[in-house]
Amino acid sequence: MGDEETERPRENNFYLDHLEEWHGTVLPNCRETLSENGAAPEQTVATKVAAGWVCTEADTWIAELHEVCSGVTGAFDDAIATVGSAKNGQDATVPADHEHGLAYQRAQQRIQGSGRRPGPTPY
Repeated sequence: MGDEETERPRENNFYLDHLEEWHGTVLPNCRETLSENGAAPEQTVATKVAAGWVCTEADTWIAELHEVCSGVTGAFDDAIATVGSAKNGQDATVPADHEHGLAYQRAQQRIQGSGRRPGPTPY
């Protein structure tokens, strides 16, 4: 008799689909949204927050904000790399009843129905 794993029906790996969406679209778009006209995200955020402020204390606070936000691009790059690594370890199909198959899709639909933002949940 053959291997039980290969004899079982297989279904789409919806977890992989979700990872691909976050890796290829969601995270890169979020990173780009924080930048305007090629400006660093920290500059975009500081400019928006400081619009119209004219005082020394505001300048100091904005400089601190700029420093705190300076790692935003790197954080998005790290997130994209992490999701990419998780994605590379996945097969396009999984055995029927696997947690990354239809069960994953149903769980995401329940989350969407609850109003929470769905996202990849590593198992």
